[in-house]
Amino acid sequence: ELQLLAAVASGDTNELAMATREAARVGGEDAAQFEGYSAAKQKMSTLQAKRLQQQALEVIRGETKDLESLMAVISVALGRSDWDREWDQIWTEVLEEGRAKVKQMLEVAKAPGDGLPVRDHKLIARIAVLGRKHNLSVVTRFAVTSWEESVAAAVAAQHFATLAAMARDSSGSPEFDIVLEATQKEMQRIAKLWDREGKDEARKLLGQAVQAFQLPEAAQLKASAEQCSQDASVAQILAEVEKQLSARGESLEETWVRQVVQGLATCRAWRWPEVQEDARETLAKQVEQHLDAMLIEKTMKPDEGSQKLVMVLDVAKELEAAEVVGSIMESKLRTRVERLRDAKGEPIEWLKLGRLCGRLGYTQLRQVAMEGLTQSLEQLKVDSEEALLRAFQEEAQQLGEAEAASAATSSLAEISERRRLREQELRESLEEQKKAPFGDVDLEVLISCLVKSELDGMEDIAQQAKEMCQQRLAEASAAARDGDRDQALLGLRYILRQMHAAQRSKCSFEANLQEALRELQKEAVSSRDGKWLLRLYAWSSDLPEVRNFAAKELQSLEEKWRLNPCDTEAAPKEVAGMAEESKALAGLLSGLSLDFIEDLRQRDELWRSLREKPDAVKISEAFVFLKAKALGDAMEAELKSMLESAWEEAKQSGDRGQLDAVSKIEAGDMAKAMREEAKELLKLMSSLETHLANKDWPGICGISAISHQKSYAALAKQTRQHLRDRVDELTTSSDRRGIESSLLELYTAARKENLSDFAELLVQKLGSSLPSEWAAVKGSSLSVQKEKVEDATVIQRMQDMVDETFKGWGRIKKTRDRRNPLGTRLKVMEVWHVENSENYLRYSVRREKIKQELVSSPASGTELDDACPIRTKGVSLKGLKFHPDEPVDIGINEVWLWHGTSKAGAEGITDTDFKLSMAGSAAGTMFGRGLYFAESCMKSDEYTKQDERQWSPLILCRVTCGRLFYCDWKLPSDHTTELEDSCLKKEFHCVLGDREKVRGTFREFIVFDNDQVYPEYIVW
Repeated sequence: ELQLLAAVASGDTNELAMATREAARVGGEDAAQFEGYSAAKQKMSTLQAKRLQQQALEVIRGETKDLESLMAVISVALGRSDWDREWDQIWTEVLEEGRAKVKQMLEVAKAPGDGLPVRDHKLIARIAVLGRKHNLSVVTRFAVTSWEESVAAAVAAQHFATLAAMARDSSGSPEFDIVLEATQKEMQRIAKLWDREGKDEARKLLGQAVQAFQLPEAAQLKASAEQCSQDASVAQILAEVEKQLSARGESLEETWVRQVVQGLATCRAWRWPEVQEDARETLAKQVEQHLDAMLIEKTMKPDEGSQKLVMVLDVAKELEAAEVVGSIMESKLRTRVERLRDAKGEPIEWLKLGRLCGRLGYTQLRQVAMEGLTQSLEQLKVDSEEALLRAFQEEAQQLGEAEAASAATSSLAEISERRRLREQELRESLEEQKKAPFGDVDLEVLISCLVKSELDGMEDIAQQAKEMCQQRLAEASAAARDGDRDQALLGLRYILRQMHAAQRSKCSFEANLQEALRELQKEAVSSRDGKWLLRLYAWSSDLPEVRNFAAKELQSLEEKWRLNPCDTEAAPKEVAGMAEESKALAGLLSGLSLDFIEDLRQRDELWRSLREKPDAVKISEAFVFLKAKALGDAMEAELKSMLESAWEEAKQSGDRGQLDAVSKIEAGDMAKAMREEAKELLKLMSSLETHLANKDWPGICGISAISHQKSYAALAKQTRQHLRDRVDELTTSSDRRGIESSLLELYTAARKENLSDFAELLVQKLGSSLPSEWAAVKGSSLSVQKEKVEDATVIQRMQDMVDETFKGWGRIKKTRDRRNPLGTRLKVMEVWHVENSENYLRYSVRREKIKQELVSSPASGTELDDACPIRTKGVSLKGLKFHPDEPVDIGINEVWLWHGTSKAGAEGITDTDFKLSMAGSAAGTMFGRGLYFAESCMKSDEYTKQDERQWSPLILCRVTCGRLFYCDWKLPSDHTTELEDSCLKKEFHCVLGDREKVRGTFREFIVFDNDQVYPEYIVW
């Protein structure tokens, strides 16, 4: 800053320039921040402007007549006065002084002097041309005005020599038109004078004009008074002369050449510059066509063509136009030389052109042509262009150019030797590569051999090299697909390196490599092989297109996975392997984002374990992972579904570890309710242990009631088992008085907690509530009794029931569930009556409960009346051995229904009970996870399996349907949760699936509580 301020104070231009350059170097774009920088720049600009102004004034005031400099100064002054407002007055003074100087020069030039009407017309023309060049409209206007005044003065003085000189010196400019127009008017005046009485005066003036403008002799003759008629005019004379000089010729014939050259020699100024230019163009065009015919089209022999061009030059010398014609000839030949140099012409073209230039005497051009010939031959030798060299050799010999032919012969010999050595080298290289194992093949050598052999036309070597490349490519492709990582990397890297080498060498085998790589890429993309794509990216740094493809596909894999992280079909395969691969190749994966791979690995491990078995602890970890990675709503929804499943499983299993994890999980509002409920369940489990330790059986009944109410299946089952064990313990005790007291205590607690089934069980243990017709001894045992029915009446009644219900009431009798052949009738072979006291008592309790529910809230519109007939109602079992009274209560929709099964199934069901956990194992769960029954034995027969006797078992069951949920939906499988909830959570007891109405098959009855069913008969 001190240097800048000092430079401003000194006003020294050099110091200012040095200081500002240093400030710009140090400060760069921010140099203006230095104090004094702007002032220094302004000061330097001011000094430069003053110096320029001083120089301008020196040019204007000087004695020199350098018009170019004077006009440049005026142009600068004009521009500066427009934009440099600070120095506007100074530049305006420069401008005015410059214009005044030009005006003064014009006044002197247009004044008469030395016997001429105009002293210096050339100066006036020059000022006009420079005025237009520098866009000086005022100066140009001064010059044009002076020119017009000068032409008028020459015309007034009838000084044709001055007019002719002005025409010559203004040719091609607007000033020429002014001279032409004035001269034409004067000639018209002379013509009028001739036509009247002043022929002598007209002849005199015309002679002066002919002499001044140097008209050809023919014009002088036609202008003489003896040959001109009374009507002759100068215009006709001039037209005839122009016609003579503008004659065209078809070729370089001597007569035509003489006419054109004569015109070039005699034409000069005013009206004839166009004629002269036409003649030049005509001759130049003919010379150009002649050269084309000789050197390119080859329609003319070289010697013949050369002779004609020599003739043209000879005519030009004879007519004293050698300079003009020679310049035309030399220009065309020089153009031809330059064109050949630019096009890198062939040797024979250089040779012909050099011969022609030498014959015409253009020594310098011949030397250039021969240098071009030498360079062209050398290039052909380098490029091994044997065919072109032989063709040149033959033509050179025909032309007698022994030296050129010898040079071609030498080049051919050198090419032949070089080819022999290359062929030997290529064969040795291929043999060496053939012996090398797959991993040690030198790709550069192999590709180089193929390229060189193709370029040199060595077809056998090229074929051998291509076969080796194809063989190695097949080995590499197979290795790239290998499961072994090292082999796969070796194969892939081989293909990529070979492709890079082929691209650099522009080898034809590149197409084969690209096709093989495309197949590998296609396989990797279709199989979502992220590991392979990582390898492709890592080893394709020299192949931008391949690397971009790998990056794009990896990005596509990431986008698809992040769009739906729960879809295993969207994620890359072998996620763990991909993560390992990314670590192994970390140094080669620059420019590629790899964060998603680790996210994917963590998600995959977590998701796999969760899908195998939903675990609350892992689900909690998954929620933390989900929140950190923002993987979208789909994953969150599935996690919530898993959490619900894990919670339900924990409730069913009573796993303390899982319950403890649920009680601590953080997953939003949904988890809050689960946490509280899990804490409550854990508390109940601890209370159960305390009650057991204290033998507090009423407390255990309370826990059993709560667990049943809350659907804590494991705890409910556990408490129920403890209570049953207690009953068994009491019933086997010898202290009868204590038994009755304890049973009474349990009964009271069970009734208080509304454990009706357990209370009824207690009654059963006391031997009550069983049918009097049963064989079991009341109160002594709960073992299952099965009695084979020998009573023919019972068997016949069963046959009647089978016959009555063996039919399909819809359009279709055989459904897709049928596994057995469809018979025309079922025959009852054997009947067993089942006496399962415990099941019956539980059935009775449940039936009574449903009856009470229907009394308190009648099942309006759902009773099995004529509007909804049950097919088994057609046959009553009343009056049989086991049923003196009507066994079913139609008022609560208690009916007989069939259930088809196997021998083992019949034994298991009647020994214990129907198991809801087995729901759907035989024929699906179209209406939900319940127990399925049919009114048609034809329908139930679909699910039977024959025993060793080839008999099939049907179980005839009492089913208390209660309040029916009527379902005639076409796709009930889409609403299974709703159907289950109608009975488990709402007021209904049974689902009636009317497939007879929907599909023309059978109606089905589904219950979701095995206590609503009592399997009473096994019918074979």
